Amino acid sequence: MIELPSYDLPQPLSYRMRNIADLAFYEALFIACKRDELASMVPPEMLKTVLEQQFKAQSSGYATQFPDAHDYVILYNAAPIGRFMLQDNKKRLLLVDIAIMPTSHKMGLGTKIMRMLIQHAKIQQISLELSVAKNNIIAFTFYAKLGFKVISDKDHHIKMQYSAH
Repeated sequence: MIELPSYDLPQPLSYRMRNIADLAFYEALFIACKRDELASMVPPEMLKTVLEQQFKAQSSGYATQFPDAHDYVILYNAAPIGRFMLQDNKKRLLLVDIAIMPTSHKMGLGTKIMRMLIQHAKIQQISLELSVAKNNIIAFTFYAKLGFKVISDKDHHIKMQYSAH
């Protein structure tokens, strides 16, 4: 487990390591976050099946690509509202994924989690990196406002970095 400076999180916001009982929540979170994005591209009668398949593909992909990553559940008033996944190789901290239920957007919770991760990177004197889809202008703008800079721009993703140096 990566020791994060959770003392920076105001109550009732907290996090904990993911456990097997969180699988149903993770699937619901994925579906809630991706439904609108895919609804215009997939026939309504196929949407649920496609979302379930994409969730399984994402989970499998993360397990293969980031076997040493740590997966955390974001809690608000002790109820799960999101997740973040980190990989730490001691030279950099990679934010593999972060997602918050749409019903919990616009509360500043993602900003608080990101500031905690930035604080951890500063303490460890390492960079914090992430990748954002080129078509996700909202996320790109969010990360840029937090001080992330573009370090590469390839294919469908932009790699960004917060340098603690």
